[in-house]
Amino acid sequence: MKLWLKKYALLALGSLIVSFGLAAFLVPHKIVAGGTTGLATILYHLTGLPIGLLVLCLDIPLLLWAIHEIGWRLGANTLFSTGLIAFFLQLFAHFFPVPLAPDPLLSTLYGGGLCGLGLGITFRLKGTTGGTDLLAAIINHRSGLGLGSSLFIVDGIIIAASGLIFDFSLLLYGLIAVLLSSQAIDWVQSGLSRTKAVFIISAVPEALRELILHDLGRGVTLLYGEGGYSRRERPILLAVVGQGEVSRLKSLVHQIDDRAFVIVSPAAEVLGEGFKLP
Repeated sequence: MKLWLKKYALLALGSLIVSFGLAAFLVPHKIVAGGTTGLATILYHLTGLPIGLLVLCLDIPLLLWAIHEIGWRLGANTLFSTGLIAFFLQLFAHFFPVPLAPDPLLSTLYGGGLCGLGLGITFRLKGTTGGTDLLAAIINHRSGLGLGSSLFIVDGIIIAASGLIFDFSLLLYGLIAVLLSSQAIDWVQSGLSRTKAVFIISAVPEALRELILHDLGRGVTLLYGEGGYSRRERPILLAVVGQGEVSRLKSLVHQIDDRAFVIVSPAAEVLGEGFKLP
């Protein structure tokens, strides 16, 4: 029950953040970042109808169609998030009749970042906000076109429509918001890389193994490769360390073997003992 409550509380938080980013920054400036919320933004400014109602009128038929085409595997998460986004959008629309940031570029940055943050939380919990994601899934199901390509086509048409209906500069702002939102989603999904994967190729692997295990207090894995020139088998040490431990590890390796070959690369996410629990 606790896990269930936590999941839906976070889904609600994600919907709240998305709605705030849209209502406080993007919608008042007529900036469309794709999706049914983007289409609802266009219709809202053309008709004056409540934006929350427009989102529901666009999302519910798509959800029913997707269930008919694909099945119930879409789950209750989509309906939950869709309903909350419609509710919060309508609520925030009353509080923000004008944008919080008068400059459209600043609004694009704030709005795109917040939408990406909220969507990232939703996606991380295996949820979805429905909308054009569902339409893209239907196109993918019927035509075999890739999901990413389907989503790009659908959102591209909506953003292009905003440029034709309102102003061409708004199309560019919409594209910036989409790109920023995508980056924010990736950041939430994988997190800021605070850990590094270190590969070490050395003539004295045993001494370095002891050093990493006992001096640094980190685990180490021995991989076995073959030298491309010598064709001799040689061990490769793999260790995952924190950002602050990289310099110390390089210094210790240099003391043992100043000819060791060291590769340090970002580890987007590390789960397990000594790091974040799964």
